[in-house]
Amino acid sequence: VTAYSVNETPPQGLEKVLETSFQPIAVIIQRPPLGTDIGAAQVNGSEVHRASTATPPTTDHVIVDVVDPASITGHTYEIYYTPDGGGGFTWSLRDRNTGQVLLANQTERTDVPVYSPVDGMVIKLRESQALDPPNDPLNDAYYTPFDTDNAIVGFDGAGLQYFNHGFDYAVNFFGSGIDPTVSPEAFPSVELRFGTGQKAYRFFRDEDAAGAGLGGYSYGGFQNAPFQAWDIDNNQQLSVAFVERRTIDADTGTPLASQPATHDGNWLPDGSDLGGREYLFISRRPYTTTEIPELAVDAAVRAGGDTLWLYAAWLRRPGTVKPGDKLVIQAGGNRTGTSNDTLVFTTQAAARNVVALQKAGIENIRVVPNPYYSRSAYEISSFNRIIKFINMPEQATVRIYNLAGQLIRTLRKTDGAGSILEWNLENENRLPVASGVYVYQVEVAGAGSTTGRLVVFMEKERLQNF
Repeated sequence: VTAYSVNETPPQGLEKVLETSFQPIAVIIQRPPLGTDIGAAQVNGSEVHRASTATPPTTDHVIVDVVDPASITGHTYEIYYTPDGGGGFTWSLRDRNTGQVLLANQTERTDVPVYSPVDGMVIKLRESQALDPPNDPLNDAYYTPFDTDNAIVGFDGAGLQYFNHGFDYAVNFFGSGIDPTVSPEAFPSVELRFGTGQKAYRFFRDEDAAGAGLGGYSYGGFQNAPFQAWDIDNNQQLSVAFVERRTIDADTGTPLASQPATHDGNWLPDGSDLGGREYLFISRRPYTTTEIPELAVDAAVRAGGDTLWLYAAWLRRPGTVKPGDKLVIQAGGNRTGTSNDTLVFTTQAAARNVVALQKAGIENIRVVPNPYYSRSAYEISSFNRIIKFINMPEQATVRIYNLAGQLIRTLRKTDGAGSILEWNLENENRLPVASGVYVYQVEVAGAGSTTGRLVVFMEKERLQNF
């Protein structure tokens, strides 16, 4: 960064004068410390907390893009609203663990914010998106946490209205006696909360050995779903049903020994183009732990004239579903957040100092440059010599020996932020080491040790004064 001094009335003075010198900033790209499992880092879906339950919750929702998994803290965060003095509200992001406000008085509700990431995350607040037609009781359907590789997406080929054409009213799928154009008030906002599951009504889509559909949709029992379905407007758990493919003998109707991989008694679509055809249905009937007779009958999901089903979905699963994920269906119009609302979401930090990973990667610890020829690219002055140990864990001890077996330097790494340890090519007495071959040993508590060789060619020392 440089700053210039400008004379407003030339030619009395110079037009502009370079006021500050260039200040280069060195950025060192490095891996997380050895033993870090960044795959364990995740952000869980947000929940709306209300000061008063008499007021409906906001339809605002949080989208989190993880840009640096290693920086995820494992803390809980909240978005709260503050009056802006003009009848509206601004929003702020606070770390609940530390109390620190990380983003203050924001007005942006956009997918491309101008503010910077915080704690490895780009936090975005999004309003519900108005959908056509304007009097449609549904105003948004989305999966959270939202990122570039959603675990659950809509199947575009299903031709439905929402969620990338993979979600709709049940009346537009197999039919239902509940019509949103006639009874829009019958359709609540719903969350499918992954993690703790519930029982679901299983139905079979019968196919022949070639995969051609034969209809049927016979009842297959009270089975498992890896989520709970909740009417969040009325705080009521709802019943759900799903369809699985079943291969049968077309002549006898007998199930064959070989069945599709998704035929497992548990709703979870796969990542194929069709998602395994594991259609999902959300009922208006409250959930019970025992079967409801009118739902547990053949072809109940095709009861077009009945009032059993609210929503239907045809989904795909290209990613990994994690506990805390949600599929959210918002109805009832857009409600911007107010001081009554707080959006809370939790994070899970990357796993650190995983001994199994340290043992597996300890042989990848290297010295660079090796050999060292009088200088390295890491040095910014002739008085600062640098050799680096890379791919290091958070904590380790490095011992450097000469070929006589004498210990000349002990280095200790205690920095958890990076995977690099520097050596200035000095011995314990802070004197430059001689040119030669050295042996180093890296010891990692609990994971073992590794050894290696490094070669040093020191530049010739010349006296500048006699």
